[in-house]
Order: sequence, then structure tokens, then C-alpha cells
Amino acid sequence: MTVTPDHSARTAGRLTGRLALVLGAGSGVGRAVVEAFVAEGARVVAFDLAREKCTGLAADFPSIRVVEGNACNRADIEKAVATCTGMSSGLDVLVNCVGLFDFYRKLGEIEPERLEGGFDEIFHVNVMSGLIATRACLPMLRVAKGSVIFTSSSSGFYPGRGGILYVSSKFAIRGCVLALAYELAPDVRVNGVAPGGVLGTDLRGSPALGLETMRMRADKERVDDLKDLTPLKIAMTPTEIANSYVFLASDAAVGMTGEFLHPNGGLGIRG
Repeated sequence: MTVTPDHSARTAGRLTGRLALVLGAGSGVGRAVVEAFVAEGARVVAFDLAREKCTGLAADFPSIRVVEGNACNRADIEKAVATCTGMSSGLDVLVNCVGLFDFYRKLGEIEPERLEGGFDEIFHVNVMSGLIATRACLPMLRVAKGSVIFTSSSSGFYPGRGGILYVSSKFAIRGCVLALAYELAPDVRVNGVAPGGVLGTDLRGSPALGLETMRMRADKERVDDLKDLTPLKIAMTPTEIANSYVFLASDAAVGMTGEFLHPNGGLGIRG
């Protein structure tokens, strides 16, 4: 009889017993992180803005706790923290996968009357959400000697991967990771994941820029574009990206803080 090896079982349990709060958990990378953390034995509190996504999370992952709310609203984040507090005195991992996109709008393409509002909205969602959550979770993170994982992007390292507001917000996340890693050591590790283009996300456009109806494409043309862009000729999925979050949350990354992982198909080595 031929036995098919269960490769998933080899790494199962890297997060056993740990408590994780995942923001932006309803779709894309955030949902994949929830799935990966649960598979690795973590207890998860999943947080998302969309009610239908929260309902789907609760149905698909019966073991987790789900909190509906706005990651830019301190009261909503405190509800999630209260849920975590009811499960443990410490929080082992905080992950932020919340974000808005500007769909490559150059500065000269943004209407002057939309610029200030677009800046405020994108920086509030992409940057402030992580700071609000980290501050709210800080006492629990210190108790657990836990870690924070921010989601940046290849846009935060290489030009041309977004418009002026998105790119600058992702550069700001680099600053947050470095500053917080320095501030919170030795109690809390702070790192980031900077994916390249990802398939199967629900990354949406900024309403303040008039882009609220736009969604990231997932058609064959985009798959081909992403493959052509990367030296490895790969278009990565949320499930593949989630492995980086598992690593940073695990003991394997115990000596890492202020660092970024780059699951981007080799964008950094392009000539």
C-alpha cells in the first residue's frame, strides 16, 4: 500500500497554545493568516469591518472568536482587546492586514480637492490602524513577551508598485516597525511582511479618491503580469504569503525584531 505523506503535519503546532489577534482577517492575506495560525495550533481572535466576512469566518473556523469593527476606531479595537483579555492575560501575536489602495494614482493625477482627504484616509487606514491596535494591545503583549507583525508591501521598498499615497504610507510602515522595535525591546518583537503582488485579495480603493468601486483584479492578465514582473515567475497567493507570518510569530524568529520578510518572487534582485 502506498502511503501519501502528510507534509502539513510536519510543521503543525508551531503556534500551539498562543493567542493571536488578526486585524483585517476577513479576506485575502488576513484570512489566510487566520487559517495558517489555526492550523499551527494558535487560538485566534479575528477582527474585520465587514459583517458578511465576520459571519464567514465564524462559520469556517468554529474554534476562533470573531469581532466586527473598524480598525481605525479605538473603541472597536478595545472590544477586540477585551475579547483577548477574556481568554488570557497575555497576547502572543498581533497581526495587522488592514489596508486601502490608491490604484497607482500619480500625484499629478489626483484632483487637488481630493488630495488632502485621500492622504488622511490612506494614512489613517494603512498606518494609524496598526498604531491604535499596538497601543491598545501593549500591556497584553508585554505580559506574553509577544510580537507584532505589520503588513507592508513591495511598494514600501521599490517605486512603481503603487501610487504616491499608497507607496508613501507603506514607507511609513517601515518607520513604524523600526521605531517600535527599538522602543518595545526587549519585551516585544516588531517585524513586518512586505508581499509583492498577491492574487485573491479584496484590496479596495480609497473612497476619498473616488475609487470605492475598484477592486484588485484576479484575471489571467494580472496573473501573467505578476509572473512577468518577478524573477521567479510566480504570482503568489495569500496562503503562500501567510507562511511568512507564521514564521515571524513562531520561536524560529525569536532573534528577529525590526526586520521585514519579502515574499515577492525576487523583486529586489531585478536588474
